[in-house]
Amino acid sequence: MRIYRYAVLPMALKVALFFPGMSVNAIAASSCKTIISEDRTEPCNLSNGENLIIDKGVSIDIPQGQLDHSDKYGLKYNAVNVGSGNNKAEVTIVDHIENNGILKGESGVTVTYSGSVEKLLNRGTISGVSGAVWVSGKMNMLDNYSVIKSSNDSISLNSITIHQAIDPINNTQYGRVTTIRNQKEGSIDGISVKKAVLKTLDNYGILFQASKVNLIPATFTIDSGSNVDTFNNYGTVTGPNHAIVINKGGYLKNLNNQSGGKGITADVDAIQVTGQGKAVLDMDAIQVTGQGKAVLDNPQIRPSRIEQITNASTIYGKKKGIYIDDKGVIDRITNKDTGVIKGNIFSIHNKGTITDRIDNAGTIDGNVELGGASLYLSGPKAILKGDVSGTKDSIVTIGSKDSTAENLDLTYTHNMNVGIVNILSGNKLRLGDGHTTGKISNNIDNDGEFYFNHSDKAIYGHNISGTGSVHQVGSGTTIFQGANNYTGATTIQKGTVLQGAEKSFSPVSSYTIGQHGTFDMGGFNTTISALNNSGRVVAGGDNNAVGRMLTITGDYSGNNGTVSLSTVLGDDSSKTDRLVVNGNTSGTTHLVIKNVGGTGAQTNEGIKVVDVQGASGGSFSLAGDYSHKGDPTLVAGAYAYRLYKNSADNSLYLRSSSGNSKPTYQAGVSVYESYGRMLQIMNAPESLRDRTGGRKDRVLGTGEFRSSAAEDSTDDSTSQMPNGVWGRITASYGKLSPRVSTSDANATTYNMVRAQVGMDKRFYENNQGSVTGGAFLQYSKIDANVGSAHGEGNIRANGYTLGATSTWYGKNKFYLDGLAQMTYFDNDLHSKTAGRALGNSKSALGYALGLEAGQEIGLNQKWSMTPQAQLVFSSINMNGFHDPFGAKIRFDRSESLKFRVGTTIDYRQKATHLYGFFNINQEVLGRNDLTNVADVAFISGNDRTWGDGGAGGSYSWDNGKSFVYGQASANTSLNNFADSYELKAKIGIKTTW
Repeated sequence: MRIYRYAVLPMALKVALFFPGMSVNAIAASSCKTIISEDRTEPCNLSNGENLIIDKGVSIDIPQGQLDHSDKYGLKYNAVNVGSGNNKAEVTIVDHIENNGILKGESGVTVTYSGSVEKLLNRGTISGVSGAVWVSGKMNMLDNYSVIKSSNDSISLNSITIHQAIDPINNTQYGRVTTIRNQKEGSIDGISVKKAVLKTLDNYGILFQASKVNLIPATFTIDSGSNVDTFNNYGTVTGPNHAIVINKGGYLKNLNNQSGGKGITADVDAIQVTGQGKAVLDMDAIQVTGQGKAVLDNPQIRPSRIEQITNASTIYGKKKGIYIDDKGVIDRITNKDTGVIKGNIFSIHNKGTITDRIDNAGTIDGNVELGGASLYLSGPKAILKGDVSGTKDSIVTIGSKDSTAENLDLTYTHNMNVGIVNILSGNKLRLGDGHTTGKISNNIDNDGEFYFNHSDKAIYGHNISGTGSVHQVGSGTTIFQGANNYTGATTIQKGTVLQGAEKSFSPVSSYTIGQHGTFDMGGFNTTISALNNSGRVVAGGDNNAVGRMLTITGDYSGNNGTVSLSTVLGDDSSKTDRLVVNGNTSGTTHLVIKNVGGTGAQTNEGIKVVDVQGASGGSFSLAGDYSHKGDPTLVAGAYAYRLYKNSADNSLYLRSSSGNSKPTYQAGVSVYESYGRMLQIMNAPESLRDRTGGRKDRVLGTGEFRSSAAEDSTDDSTSQMPNGVWGRITASYGKLSPRVSTSDANATTYNMVRAQVGMDKRFYENNQGSVTGGAFLQYSKIDANVGSAHGEGNIRANGYTLGATSTWYGKNKFYLDGLAQMTYFDNDLHSKTAGRALGNSKSALGYALGLEAGQEIGLNQKWSMTPQAQLVFSSINMNGFHDPFGAKIRFDRSESLKFRVGTTIDYRQKATHLYGFFNINQEVLGRNDLTNVADVAFISGNDRTWGDGGAGGSYSWDNGKSFVYGQASANTSLNNFADSYELKAKIGIKTTW
């Protein structure tokens, strides 16, 4: 019934009034006793001055009937009525109505425009199909301790409706309620204020809406220009749609959501302020003229509005916490430290106007759309969870200007895009929580402390100004791209701060870099006021550009920090990054130089890398590739650079020259120089005597038999069965002092072991002599120690040789011996000074050819002498490589042609053979080895004239078929006697058949 009147009847009544004879006031009266102690089924219509008490357990239950268009307020079907259906009638005044039972009808209690109730006290149940309590007149107090509800009708209205007079004569005919108080035990199924006035709503209990029908969109609705002064919620407000809606020009002065209850929650929006409309003229504000007439000018169209929302509990909408459409207005929102404003989509969504500000000391959980409003966050408990957006006029302020307010330390992990963010003195804003990154897409005016705390890469592309400090505390990288000019200190505790645009680092800030922090200039020239470095300063960024300058207008202090510069390592004119300190330096700093394409060159004064204008009390040490004699050394190509302090200007230079203006080379050059000479030692073939131990075949003439003299001869050094196998081992120790060396290499000492196995066979024989051929396999190994003023190293080489021999033994005791061999080398080069391998498993291939001739001269039956000569050619091709410093190492082919002349003295008995020998060796080619290190030539060569001598012997058994032999010798340079030498010993065994 009432639903029909609420939406349709006003139009129907206007039609009815147009036709004469149709009555709208013909409502039958039914009087009531003051105390109702028995159930009733007829309405109770109170008269002027009457009061009413309904006893506990008693009901007034009015059956519903057909709609009567003449009954504007449905008085026939209401349980209790105060006032008539005539809006012009005399006012019916009732002091109090007390319900302890049940009031049920289309409405439980109806106060028409001509009715007035001082107090309605409910301790029972009031219900109605179209709402439990309807007020179009006046009510001073509605005090509820129990249940006021709509019926179970699925399209019921809110249980309390304060409404304009039905078919009013003027705009002042509206319902007015001073106070509704829902006590802690009470529950009210929705309240609607439509073109009416409510001064105060105090809710200590439950205010809810049972119906999901959108006819009444909210649990508490202020609609169509209605005015509500204050809503104090100490309990629970909830609903299946919205909780509170201010609509069509509705007005709420104060909304106080107090702590202690469950707050305001809804399945859609908790609070909506939408639309505009004509205002209801509050009677308290009507002006009366001197003639006693009320001024009833039509009010202007106004927006829906809430002046003040104060939240100390929860405001939660599953879609939005607070929503303001483009016509709505909220002057101020204050969220106390116990308050939570939450929405799954938006916590606060302002498409209209927030005239003053949002103050948050509690939790805002969800996205915030500010529009042009300001958001203030203050107090130690303030939390902001969600994206914040706004126009260029919007402001977010961290902290309060109130001197009594506690400071805020806010962690923010979402996205903020507003006009500006202000951080007030004493307050902190932390962007990120150490893992998740927050983002601010606007300028920041910082007078407090601003922290970047994230683990990934984040860009801050706007400007930071103010007197506050900036801190990098997360392990990630923060990239500055704005024109920052804040004057506070910058601290990089850990992670990296990268300059992403020129002048993004504030030039008027002093910087402190922690042990795990990195200050990255990003490849831009940079100026700062001071620097305290315990971490890392990087000038170059990730590119290869060189020539940046870090200028410190004040002092520099190092605390075992690092400064990384890029330099094209070459001569004095080389391009380089540079640290310029206009003030003083102190402390200890490690200088890291990145070589960008420099191939090295000899310097004079050096490359200036640190320019100190003030007192140079700081200590800078170079982070080199290795340390040589305590000095860190940096390698570029063939050159070694060290850091020197120039006493004339206090600045620091990189130099690749020594005090005597000689170049300083890298630690590997002496190893590379000696490489070929060591392989030549391994590749040198031996003489015939070295191979055979002095034993040789005796050739018989055709048809010749041994004579009796031969049978009686004690010489068993010859054999008629020259075919055989043999093996021998040679060990030697040597020292080579180079005759010429670009690197001024010291003497090289080495140990070499050589093992050979072979087989000989007689291929041809006649009465002039015989030809014997053979083949052998050889393994050799050398371990050489190399040194120079530039560093010491080691060469370990392994040689695998295949060789062949052919010898002519003449009947006249002349012999001619030829040899050819090929060797594969597998070599390891190591620098002791640099403490690293220069090259592992580096290969080389060599071959050698030898031709030897000799003539034995018998002195008597036991003694003989054999003059001899030998020519040996040796060639080795060594493969180039890049060393660990990046230098390209190339070797020319190492070649040697040696001529040897000498003689042996032999003593032979039946089973024993002893001998001695002496030789002169001369290098014929006169060529030195050439090594290129990064296109710098290094030449090395040995003395050319050598002499050697030694003695040996053999012992045979089994009629001379088997024998062992040994030899010891010494070889020395004759150009510089005993300066270079080699000591050698060998032992061998041979079996013939």
